[in-house]
Amino acid sequence: MQLYEIQTIVEEYFKMKIAIRSRRRNLVDARKIYFMLSKKFTKNSLSTLGASLNGRDHATALHNINSGKNLLETDRNFNYHYRNLYNKVRKHCTQELELEKINIPRVIHPGRLRYGKEKSLYKFLNKRR
Repeated sequence: MQLYEIQTIVEEYFKMKIAIRSRRRNLVDARKIYFMLSKKFTKNSLSTLGASLNGRDHATALHNINSGKNLLETDRNFNYHYRNLYNKVRKHCTQELELEKINIPRVIHPGRLRYGKEKSLYKFLNKRR
């Protein structure tokens, strides 16, 4: 999952751009949810997460993640939006994973097969006679 995909999902859900510099409550909450979902569903660093929204730094991303965790416990409205977006992003991730699984060929290593009493083909072929 890429950061821009999570950003578009959050922006479509809230019907606003989250990369602008504003301190309105609904926009700040959308940004917090974006940072939380990005941290959970990607392996990017905090610096990369911050830079993805108009060059913010890692401390901004970390602060948004920690304050978002606190809001999940106290604010019902924030919790509701987070759960909805979490489910949307998770569905999007599982669809990508299913497509990737189809393309991966399954190969069984010959050393893993069992031959008679021997545990592997290697031991079977190199048995002393």
